[in-house]
Amino acid sequence: MIKLLIVISLAVTLTACLNNVRTQRDYLHVKSQPAGATIYEVGSGQVLGVTPVWLNYGPADKDEQGCYPIRGLRARWQSGAEAYSNNPMTLCYRSSTINLNRPEHPGLSADVEYGIHVETLRYQKERDEAEARERARESNKWVTCTTTETVMGTTTTTCYEY
Repeated sequence: MIKLLIVISLAVTLTACLNNVRTQRDYLHVKSQPAGATIYEVGSGQVLGVTPVWLNYGPADKDEQGCYPIRGLRARWQSGAEAYSNNPMTLCYRSSTINLNRPEHPGLSADVEYGIHVETLRYQKERDEAEARERARESNKWVTCTTTETVMGTTTTTCYEY
């Protein structure tokens, strides 16, 4: 009976480990100087987010060497200034960071101002979500939050406890 329990315990542990490996995600942290650049995938033109942004990749995206061959990135600031990463890129680490620096181009002050605005909104979102998680923790509940930016440039964070 004890041997059976040990075998079952090992099977459950191994299954949990394999599920963790299968669902493991790797990240590319994309930053820009100044913050607030819209990031596009080179080739497809798909919008990937506004810097700073985290892009994640799963096991299905890996090549034979265990790396992620990914398309290059284009950063575009409010002024129209653009910067590009290498194309293609290869991501071979669990977590990597790429920095895209704004080139010389008119409109730097507007880009810096927008970057500050983006960072302020991100800070407000993180603060609101942290407060909601703390309230939920105190009441032994789970919480899910969604944050949206209003037309007037403020954020609204809605959190659901369950």
